[in-house]
Amino acid sequence: MPTAMLRKLPSLITSEFIKYKWTPAWLLTLGFGIMIACFVYIGHHTDGNALGEINQNPWGRYFSAAHKIWTALFLGPIFILLTSAFFFVEHKADAWKIMYTHPVRRADYFLLKVFTLFIFILIGISILIVAMIVSGHILNFIRPEYEFSYYSIPWKETLSILAHGLISGLGVIGVHIFLSMRFKNFMLPIIIGIIGFVLGIILVAMDFSLNTYFPYSIPLIAQDLEMFITDHRTFPGDGWLSNFEISSIVWFVIMISLATILETRRPIH
Repeated sequence: MPTAMLRKLPSLITSEFIKYKWTPAWLLTLGFGIMIACFVYIGHHTDGNALGEINQNPWGRYFSAAHKIWTALFLGPIFILLTSAFFFVEHKADAWKIMYTHPVRRADYFLLKVFTLFIFILIGISILIVAMIVSGHILNFIRPEYEFSYYSIPWKETLSILAHGLISGLGVIGVHIFLSMRFKNFMLPIIIGIIGFVLGIILVAMDFSLNTYFPYSIPLIAQDLEMFITDHRTFPGDGWLSNFEISSIVWFVIMISLATILETRRPIH
């Protein structure tokens, strides 16, 4: 980005937040973390044996449950809906044409939108963490046998598994940014996403080798926490990232590059 745009970046991001106020994108961002925390809380409130292992930090297992629910049920659909809703606001208002009249390169404005989308996602993850902490303390008050108050939150492991979850979803985000920019439609990318999500479940269930390279399968693979936590290391291998996470990053880079080229070369009518 040019230096002049970087200086204006805080005000530009603020204007983006105002633009999305009370839109489905904001509601999804604020809601998915609270919803996941509610699912985890209800599950452990009704099952007294869920965290019944002696001398084991209950916070680790509590956040592990949230990670499994997030990656298996929410990550794909939420990223599909959030990305589609996020960019459709611009398409509906025909805001791209207005912004392109300003002395700002198209690629810079498009990448600003992508950057803002990730801020929304990080806000949603932050809300998830806060909701999990609050619900854990409420659970400890109602059912003290869980012993949350006797342990501290394992922040390193918790942030690590959440980071891996986000990385596993990058491919889905990239694909749907491209679809949103290609079709400038709300429902079509969502329909494609639903089909992809179902195919991803089938590929993982049937253990096809292709699931490592299919973006909608990758978040489902990431729910297996044992791949990430071995002897307190993030990943039991020579590197921090697994093969399927690298595949997700490659998908994201390719799709964002294609979307940028598509948008910068699109004629303005």
